[in-house]
Amino acid sequence: QNFLASTDIATLFIDEAMRIKRFTPQVASLFNIIASDINRPLMDLTHRLEYSEMQSDIEALRDMANALSSTLDLDEVFDRILVNISRVVPMDAADVMMLDAETGMVRVVRSIGYERFQADDPLASASICFPLATTENLRQAVTTGQPIVLPDRLQDANWVVLRTNMWIRSHLNAPILSQGAVLGFLSINSATPNFFTAQHVERLQALAVQAAIAIYNARLFADAQQAREHGTGLAQH
Repeated sequence: QNFLASTDIATLFIDEAMRIKRFTPQVASLFNIIASDINRPLMDLTHRLEYSEMQSDIEALRDMANALSSTLDLDEVFDRILVNISRVVPMDAADVMMLDAETGMVRVVRSIGYERFQADDPLASASICFPLATTENLRQAVTTGQPIVLPDRLQDANWVVLRTNMWIRSHLNAPILSQGAVLGFLSINSATPNFFTAQHVERLQALAVQAAIAIYNARLFADAQQAREHGTGLAQH
């Protein structure tokens, strides 16, 4: 509930039967929805979206949300986010990136797809860190709280060129937001210029919302475990 209250993103929760369970106020800008629509089938609502694939996409996002919420282990959460990115948005490579608020460094914690483009060292991207202050596409995502699209990175003078990303032409990232703070980013790349569409942006943003909830819950669980272990250690002394 605290997470929902703090987000400005339209977020709607459904159950296995695609019945509405709860939603943020921003959903009313997209759907004709009122409080009494709780437990009503989502597809019964009228909406203002030009979105012919909405039902199939919702089913994919529902399955993804179930997968993410079924674990409180942070490493497993990262693994499941990465697996589900390709279900939601077509791409050639993707990263899950976490921001260290104290150092301002963004670290790649999970990657997929780069092995096709860097046969000499397919794991190289997994060890990369970026300084937020000088990585413009990530800095913009933090400043705006919105996904950032680079239709053709060759036209972007601020792109950070690395040996591992020289093949990239299109880029899209979405900030992972929790209670007004950026936890990290979901980043996807394509070797095709002008590849990502507005629909891809919406899908990745929806995944970022689910990722934020899962990461927030996993961190709360880890903190609670650490506190219990600390209390047990004090009691034994």
